[in-house]
Amino acid sequence: MSAIVNKVLKSSNILLIPRGIRSRCLASSWNKNSIVQCNVDGSKSLRIGVLGASFEMGQPKSGVAKSPDILIKEMNMIKQLEDMGHNVDFKGILKHDPVQEIEGKGMALNRENVHAYNLKLKNEVSNILKDNRFCLVIGGDHSIGIGTVSGFTNVHPNGCLLWVDAHSDINTPDTSDSGNMHGMPVAYQISELYDSFKDKCSVCDWHEPRLSPDRIAFIGLRSVDPGEVKTLKDLNIEAYYMNDIDELGINEVIRRSLRKINPNNDRPLHVSFDIDSLDPSEAPTTGTPVRGGLTLREGFRILYECHKSGCLTALDMVEVNTYLGNEKESIKTLTSAEQLILSAFGQLVR
Repeated sequence: MSAIVNKVLKSSNILLIPRGIRSRCLASSWNKNSIVQCNVDGSKSLRIGVLGASFEMGQPKSGVAKSPDILIKEMNMIKQLEDMGHNVDFKGILKHDPVQEIEGKGMALNRENVHAYNLKLKNEVSNILKDNRFCLVIGGDHSIGIGTVSGFTNVHPNGCLLWVDAHSDINTPDTSDSGNMHGMPVAYQISELYDSFKDKCSVCDWHEPRLSPDRIAFIGLRSVDPGEVKTLKDLNIEAYYMNDIDELGINEVIRRSLRKINPNNDRPLHVSFDIDSLDPSEAPTTGTPVRGGLTLREGFRILYECHKSGCLTALDMVEVNTYLGNEKESIKTLTSAEQLILSAFGQLVR
């Protein structure tokens, strides 16, 4: 894998321009615990906590748990963020100790393991945010969103969530055909949906759903199960499919999404970014690729605009799996994920 990483580092020829951090949210009560630090020279930088989430039991394909080590350690993510001027605290790679599954009714596979891991993850995320740091979590499959968003709303109960994904991940055991829990993390965050888990599988006594539907938005959707389509409509959740982006343009979709979930630009923002939101031509090595997705530049724009809002407080990057392609495809996917992360911290691609 080190040979692949070396080629990634050599092949990155994108021009990245550092930009200053806007602090439009500084007047809100949440920003009493600001993640922005003012430096002696008058510049501003972010205080960042970086955590790897090495977990893959929310879906059936091996390899995605290896990505945190590659992106953080082998690709020098910490140094890259520090070179941008940020104060970075690497919290390590959170591993999973498997637990015994309990037989139960309903479609929620590996639920005991998913719940056990996400309890640990929730606590780690909460601690990073309580330390007045931006929380960057690199996964891992998207079931880690149960814990990352739970930790985020535990500290910021008034926060909002932008889910960038080809899939809406808002299934419950009643609506899921596969039972894979990487398709359920958003449902855990909404009380109207979380209640439906109680009769189908064990629930998390450590988790409280705190997000109202009007504080959640989706960008990049194009593979949504029928039950999820109904849920999105019934709850009136802001959801932008790829055809909406075709018609409106990515800038307008971003503007409308943030305006809906954060109308006064005074709420902490969590972005959970699945690499499969990109078209497979940009990120081929992922578990559930769907053609017709976002361009890499559209992904950059989403994260950079969230950064510019001054409210971005937490970011997940998930579902990179180098086991699912050849060396060239792995390099392309890793590079895409790397540059997307940097866009969220103020680097603009020209």
